[in-house]
Amino acid sequence: MSDKIVERKSKSSGLHDEGTAAMKSKDYVAAIVKFTAAAKLSPHFKTYELLGECYLELKDIPQAIKYAAAAAGIGNNQFRARFILAKALVEFGDIQWAVDKLNEALR
Repeated sequence: MSDKIVERKSKSSGLHDEGTAAMKSKDYVAAIVKFTAAAKLSPHFKTYELLGECYLELKDIPQAIKYAAAAAGIGNNQFRARFILAKALVEFGDIQWAVDKLNEALR
């Protein structure tokens, strides 16, 4: 791995930690800023999952769906991402799609 990649991943990790701290303080807007910056440096399923969760908390359902679906698509532990996606789909009003995602999570 090149030094440039290592540096990007390190910066991304720091931003991710700052986003997590903002989320714990329920400052979802600040968390989104940090997680978005982290994802631009080094995309990671957990960052997308947490972005989906933040957007869900802010009731921005289309964004929540987008990021939770991305996390479910690239993650190696998809249960939580699919659960967040299902919650967003319920808010969107598509109960059957939400049930489908929950069934996928349980497989």
